[in-house]
Amino acid sequence: MTACRNKARGAVVAALAGALTLGAAPVMALAVDGAGLMAASDADAFNAGTVASYTIGNKKVSGNEAVTVKKSDLAEYAKDNSFIKITSVTLDGEDAETRDVEKNTMYFKETARKDGGNRQIDGKWYEYVCQSSAFGTNVAEFTTGDYIAVVYEGDINTDTTNYDAPSVAFTITSDSLEGAKLMKDLGDGEYTDQITYEYGQLWSSLKVVLDGEPLDADDANFAVYAKNDVTGDLVGGGIQPGTYEVVITGLGDYDKQEVKYDLTVGKLDLSTLDLYVEDVTLGDSAPGVGAIQGDDVAKLGKYLSSETLLNHFGDGGHAAARLLSQ
Repeated sequence: MTACRNKARGAVVAALAGALTLGAAPVMALAVDGAGLMAASDADAFNAGTVASYTIGNKKVSGNEAVTVKKSDLAEYAKDNSFIKITSVTLDGEDAETRDVEKNTMYFKETARKDGGNRQIDGKWYEYVCQSSAFGTNVAEFTTGDYIAVVYEGDINTDTTNYDAPSVAFTITSDSLEGAKLMKDLGDGEYTDQITYEYGQLWSSLKVVLDGEPLDADDANFAVYAKNDVTGDLVGGGIQPGTYEVVITGLGDYDKQEVKYDLTVGKLDLSTLDLYVEDVTLGDSAPGVGAIQGDDVAKLGKYLSSETLLNHFGDGGHAAARLLSQ
């Protein structure tokens, strides 16, 4: 009976060796080596498995639920390399064993390219970005788009192989620019979107403000176009009364975000200024522009130069009268 069993075992081994012989000796040796078969089978079960848990920051997530991350949050994760890390995988197979993972998680960005340097994972093409231990130094490489976090037993090579791998899908999105407006800086952290004509005021002096805070030039820029006019971007020039279309374009954390709205610049309103001219007696010379006084007299330079005052209103009392009557 024992002899029959030994013969049967030998026949099975011989059959396996024959079936796995592909003209390469290592393949045959793997079939005969029981330990080798166990290791290969174990790795395959791991790679065909699913993520059982992962962490992102200080949050623990059960399963492989996809996650969306804002670009502005990446810097916080970069401080301590606490971005997505796969912590356990449920192996493929009947036993469904769940195994803790201690290896680095790899990050890949989805791409349409199939050329050299890309990998095919679960039927899609990806570009390798970095592994979890190097996230902090490579955070700038994570632009908006769709990604996967992966763990794998072995190497994921740049060939035509379609690799199975336990993964977590994640999407990086830009921060929203909704509500952003072009505003004038009033000082002391105050801003207003009520823009009126002021002499010498430039479009470039205005700020893009979101939720009460001005955005840096690295976060957004803007263009201004005259409404219903074919003129180009007016940002380099002075602000004149009229209606304009403002286009705010996001950069950095606000990449690919855009806000468009109409802005009306009001006409000069001298009645809002505290200005006056002292009374004159009969026979005195009529007061000129230099006779204008008041708490806001220093602001006249921001509104109209003396030369422009003369051009618009004439000299003497007529100039003062007309100025104060506006």
